[in-house]
Amino acid sequence: MTIKQEKYGVKRLKQNGFTLIEMLIVLSITLIMLGWTLPPLSSHVNKISSNHVIDKLASDVIKIQHMHATTYGAVKIQLYHDKYVVLNSTRIIQQVHLPEGFWFSQNADHFIEFNKNGNIKRPRTFYLYSPTARYKIIFPFGKGRFRVEKG
Repeated sequence: MTIKQEKYGVKRLKQNGFTLIEMLIVLSITLIMLGWTLPPLSSHVNKISSNHVIDKLASDVIKIQHMHATTYGAVKIQLYHDKYVVLNSTRIIQQVHLPEGFWFSQNADHFIEFNKNGNIKRPRTFYLYSPTARYKIIFPFGKGRFRVEKG
């Protein structure tokens, strides 16, 4: 702001900048627009997290299927409530913790194990619960991979 002295007092010539009310209006409009975009973003993050957990489990199932055919000893995955463990006989190879809000349903038999020829030993269904959905993980008879159904 430029100030010019005159005979009868101070006179303002120019005003540069914004008033407080203008800044508050712009800020409130920005926050409203941001509020519209965040809920779809959080559901997208949950979907990506669910896909990551299922993809990681799928790669570990393929890994134990191949390891069982090539190594000595029983290679299996043991499911816990909030994690799963890849075992070779009784030795832990890998331990994978599920993200917060994910958990497996606890069945009486919670092992995933294959025969030497690649067939699953005990075909069954497990349930994986996420914060937003329930996934049915189905291990069918034979050498086929498992499939996942949402619902």
